[in-house]
Amino acid sequence: MAWEAQLPPITADDIAARTDRYAAEGIRVCWVSPDVRPPQWVNAVPAVRVSAPQEREQPWVVDDGLAGFAYPSGRWEFREEPLERFVRWALARQVMPAEVLPRYRQVYRVVKDEQRRFKRDRWWASRKTARA
Repeated sequence: MAWEAQLPPITADDIAARTDRYAAEGIRVCWVSPDVRPPQWVNAVPAVRVSAPQEREQPWVVDDGLAGFAYPSGRWEFREEPLERFVRWALARQVMPAEVLPRYRQVYRVVKDEQRRFKRDRWWASRKTARA
């Protein structure tokens, strides 16, 4: 599995083409962005956004791109998980990239103590959810 930290700007078409080249070689890929705002290409490829730790001992955190259904609120929400845990889950295929059905494309996450709504065509989810 390839892990690509995408730092310079790139178009959705270019990143999709690079992802297709990996797939042609039988390599799964996850693109990682540390940008404060999710980049435009986040819907084009399997990707997550990470946030840097506030203090040295704290972990990097995946805060955009890993979703689960929150039964109490009855909606899809992005989960925050330490990057190390997400990588372990992805390598073990416990989470997988999943294309989202149109009626489920709205997903929520807290940004600076404010509930925000995002529209995504794909995200990472549990293996069972991704297959369903």
